[in-house]
Amino acid sequence: MRNIESKVDVLKEKEKQVLIMSVNSLSCSATDPKRPLEIVYPPLATQKLIERTKEYIEKVFKPARFDNTGVSLHGGFVTQIEKFKGKNINITSGDLPDVNWFEKESAIQLMNDLVKDVFYRLPKKGIDKLLGKKNGDKLMTPQHVGWRVNSAPSQASLRTKMHQLQNICDPDCHGKIYIRVNAQEIKKTNWKNILGNLRKNSVLAIEYNPDYYTMQEFLNTISQMRQERGDHISFSFDTAHVRRGYDDQKNGPPEQELDRICHDNDKQKMMSIVELNQIKAGEKYTHSPLADGLVDLVKIMGIFGRLIREKTDRVYQPQVVVETHPADFDNMIANGKTYFSQMYRAYMDLRK
Repeated sequence: MRNIESKVDVLKEKEKQVLIMSVNSLSCSATDPKRPLEIVYPPLATQKLIERTKEYIEKVFKPARFDNTGVSLHGGFVTQIEKFKGKNINITSGDLPDVNWFEKESAIQLMNDLVKDVFYRLPKKGIDKLLGKKNGDKLMTPQHVGWRVNSAPSQASLRTKMHQLQNICDPDCHGKIYIRVNAQEIKKTNWKNILGNLRKNSVLAIEYNPDYYTMQEFLNTISQMRQERGDHISFSFDTAHVRRGYDDQKNGPPEQELDRICHDNDKQKMMSIVELNQIKAGEKYTHSPLADGLVDLVKIMGIFGRLIREKTDRVYQPQVVVETHPADFDNMIANGKTYFSQMYRAYMDLRK
């Protein structure tokens, strides 16, 4: 009997080390400007999102031997969260949207963004002329297609989305669910509302943003928040954001920063998620093709894998969220499994 209990304990410990590999749902958003309703009309956008998320998991993650997979579900206006129920997709975390519909020029700005999003393949010079702007003649490459409708129109809408995400997220092996949020939200007045709507088994995974903090300031802030809220507060290590911080002289390169965090017992315990995000040289915007940028994501996975093997007392099940640009979806389906196979071998230390 004691031998059986010992084997059960070993299996439970192994389960805690099993990596959760997820794709951000925004990476699977529809992008065809000839089918704009799949971008901006919630029922069609959500159905397309479900189809493409399943395809991403089956054709990118599974062939690379990542078996514990799912989606980090973004709660923007265009996503009907409840439709993901019963679709055999593990909801590994929820991603809180920005509240930005009526910033700057209010409704005019909203229409400008929608025009840009839907017709993002048109020359930027032509769009800028239409909108009365003079910013050059390069092709448009916005952060996300349909970004404005993938945000939230109001604080009330954000609270509703947060409740919906917490209802649908699947718990990890520790019984925790994860809600991802950008560090800029800490600076906003609605921050206490977000904390107030956090449930007993929910963990906020706060994403580093170099526009608001140096890396050290950010880690200090997370540490201070944990003094009050404990393990309910964590941080998410976004590789491209850290790289952008390095370019702005706010921190070291992401490979070095992650290695430093992993060697600091206090800091590594605060990290719940690693986000695989890429950025090209000379660019401000992230979400570039994973294999075509400044961050060595294979090395990142190797560093993270070493941490998980060495630190068995972590309270968060290891989790990675992939954040590719939705316009790169077809390329990921065709070629992503090769790159992710390299990352799997690095994570499992199989490259020798």
